[in-house]
Amino acid sequence: MAQIRDYRPEDAPTLQDLLRQIWGQDTWTVQYYRFGASAPTAQGGFLRTLVADEGGTLVGFGSAWTNPFHPHALYVGINVHPRFGRRGLGTRLLMALAQRSPGRLPLQGSTWEHSESGMRFARRHGFTEVRRTWEPELPLGDPQEDLHADCESRCAALGYAIVPLADLQAASDGLRQLAPLLAEVYTATHGPNPPRTMDADGWTDLLRRDPPDPETSFIALRHGRPVAMSAAHPDPDAGLILSWRGVAAGHRAHERDLILALTRRQVLAAHRRGLPALKGEFDSTDPWAMIQMEAFPFRPAPCWVTFRRAP
Repeated sequence: MAQIRDYRPEDAPTLQDLLRQIWGQDTWTVQYYRFGASAPTAQGGFLRTLVADEGGTLVGFGSAWTNPFHPHALYVGINVHPRFGRRGLGTRLLMALAQRSPGRLPLQGSTWEHSESGMRFARRHGFTEVRRTWEPELPLGDPQEDLHADCESRCAALGYAIVPLADLQAASDGLRQLAPLLAEVYTATHGPNPPRTMDADGWTDLLRRDPPDPETSFIALRHGRPVAMSAAHPDPDAGLILSWRGVAAGHRAHERDLILALTRRQVLAAHRRGLPALKGEFDSTDPWAMIQMEAFPFRPAPCWVTFRRAP
């Protein structure tokens, strides 16, 4: 019977190889699952890893960690080599992590929808689905310039001006003007696990530390103030990924036209840059992301499912 023990630094190469054996060439998933020494992290969070050791062979591991930017959940990840599945190792790792982790935070875990064992494990242990995430690609060979041009016309008739983020950055306080809008829409789309509380300076600092691409991120202004946005960030695989988006309260009667007008500008800007495709990052908890995904011809993509369980 496998022993559940604490992680040791010398376990790292074996656990990295174990992840590659389980997930193959899926480098994103391999990077998602964390492991490390059981200690507070440099950012003030928490990380604990337990391993399943069967006669000196590491056949699985589980980690629990916190995210300082999303501090309202304890993230958990369980990985057991398929040859050692159905022996209760995953259950033992999960129970040990829950007992040895601090606080009374809800447990949050994720897996791919096509991972039958992962989905079954989550549901069997009382986890409830809270979010689905897709990262589909939109081919840009034919950007269909007329697509949703009517949305942009209606926005203009209502007095909205759509400008690239670069125009806003040119103003000395441009990012600070955008910060309240980002705070509102980001919080609205992360209901199950909201970000930590930050003031305008904190959100402005986030925009500086994780800057959207200034030429393919667009802002809708009304009377000179940002009221809607759709940002794109650099992506190592696709070049650009649609990331933050949303519409301020008070303007949501026109949210569909605003989001589609902003996204249309992004598509055309990415096409002019010569990119073959534009990637999306779409959460089911984000109504504006759902507008984007449904209104543009994105290719089908796998679904990453996030689950939660009470402490």
